[in-house]
Amino acid sequence: MKSDEFAFMQKAGVIPYFFDKKGELRMLFMVPSNAAFGGTKFQIAKGRVDEHENIQRAAFREGEEELGLVFS
Repeated sequence: MKSDEFAFMQKAGVIPYFFDKKGELRMLFMVPSNAAFGGTKFQIAKGRVDEHENIQRAAFREGEEELGLVFS
């Protein structure tokens, strides 16, 4: 890509959360299994929005693929 061109890539992510029995907020983050895919620090499940997919569906798909979540 030339330096004067601008590429736009839409991404989506999800941070699953719940309140524990004490009422404290708990969030689920991930560490990539391969450091080449984002390093070794905690991050959110995220990725590209596929063609013919809206942002919400992309975020849920990333949660399913990367965290094993099931959305009903």
